[in-house]
Amino acid sequence: LVSAQAARTPDAVALEWQKGIIAYADMMESASRVAAWLDEHDTTPDSRVALQLHRSLEQVVGMISVLLSGGAYLPLDLEWPIERRRFIMEDANCNQLVAQSMHMIEFGWFFQATLRLDHVSYIPDCGDLFRHAVKRMEASNTLAYVIFTSGSTGKPKGVSVPHTGVVNLVRGAKSRDYPGEVRYVVSFNYVFDPCTFGLFVTLGSLAGTCVLANPKTVTSTLEEATELTCLSHVPSLISVLTIPSSVRWIEVGG
Repeated sequence: LVSAQAARTPDAVALEWQKGIIAYADMMESASRVAAWLDEHDTTPDSRVALQLHRSLEQVVGMISVLLSGGAYLPLDLEWPIERRRFIMEDANCNQLVAQSMHMIEFGWFFQATLRLDHVSYIPDCGDLFRHAVKRMEASNTLAYVIFTSGSTGKPKGVSVPHTGVVNLVRGAKSRDYPGEVRYVVSFNYVFDPCTFGLFVTLGSLAGTCVLANPKTVTSTLEEATELTCLSHVPSLISVLTIPSSVRWIEVGG
């Protein structure tokens, strides 16, 4: 769905983060390069690829690249203790890690394949790999991503979400009366399910722009970004935010 949208609107802005932007075509080209690297390093359908990427354009490129490779992404939160991250990666049997250079020092124990994804404009040249065909999903129940629970009742448990679930979410949004030009504020941490809604509905259905916000400083994003039209969050936060007059659609859940 995202690839098809990129083909229809290649020059439209897909992502915006602080003062940086990336168009649909460039986003998919960058993701394809990372997907080619993952393909070379034995990523297969249902295999889990760990992502440790702070909020950035690269974070979304990393998520899409794993899907293009046929694997399932496993997001890691930088604020989790390293012991929790190590347990989750081992429990999920991750053999690939995509992370920014500044965070690699924490993974001295990980001896599998690692890719440093520091900037969307500088992704390692994969040579002939870039021309490899993107893997196709073998079935709609192939995994898209795995998100771990908090572990408050014991050890964290991985919840596996198939492509069919995300596709249902995206297609279900088509029946909603979104405003014409969508600039959707995506402020949830990528280790939470609601992040996938804002991202993939916007990129795979609405042909809009995802305005990425730091979960802790969403207020400043609402103050500084221009012409925002859609946002979603939990009721407790929505109740205290100053909503820009340009916003036409608010989704509340939790």
